[in-house]
Amino acid sequence: MVTAADVLKVTADKHLFLNRLEVLRQYSLYSHRLGEGMELTRGVDGMEMLGGRCVTVYTRQTVPGDCPFKDRFDATDPVCKYPSDLSGDNVYCSLRALIIAELVKNARFVTSEFTRRLSVDGEPDESDESHERRRMAHDRLLALMDRSPPLFDCRTIDYIGIARISHRLVILCGDKEADAIAAHVLIVNYSSSIHIRLATTEEAQRYCYGLDRFPLTMVIAHKKIDRLAELLPAVASVYI
Repeated sequence: MVTAADVLKVTADKHLFLNRLEVLRQYSLYSHRLGEGMELTRGVDGMEMLGGRCVTVYTRQTVPGDCPFKDRFDATDPVCKYPSDLSGDNVYCSLRALIIAELVKNARFVTSEFTRRLSVDGEPDESDESHERRRMAHDRLLALMDRSPPLFDCRTIDYIGIARISHRLVILCGDKEADAIAAHVLIVNYSSSIHIRLATTEEAQRYCYGLDRFPLTMVIAHKKIDRLAELLPAVASVYI
């Protein structure tokens, strides 16, 4: 909840506050409450800074013509660009998407899977059953990347990374005040292969091994994602 003290702090420089885009004015009121690296500041050159790195928020007039999010541009939550942790910039479908992606990026790894485009004949010595399972998993992930959001009735965030690699972040839980943990899946399409990763803020249970260390995450993931084991085979060994 934004307090009177928050408002006074942010509006102390009224000229700065009023000359920001509306979406940035709103975020500035509570950004300092979201933890290290999430506060919105103004650089000496007048650029907006998030966690010490420049964030570019586009208007309908300035969004690049080749931006994949141009057709779904929302002036109340506009497309933005922000430096990647690796190199280059990521382009996010919205400012809110960027904020959420930054908040969840340090979640604990649970499990992941790579799938790749397969030849008709499959791999040497691979059974027909194994080949078909991997082909179905790859095709389903491709379909999930192409489907209009949201996925699994969950908040879905799209962004483009370096080399125009498509990322889709699906928040399974954690975006509601009553949620005990935050968990998400990240799907990355490298064209010839796709990577899906499950991560969580749930504390790993002591004296447990493998995915059994994250019982609540497993329950939520199975509930949200139909046929989860097709996408993340490791979860098949977990008793729910």
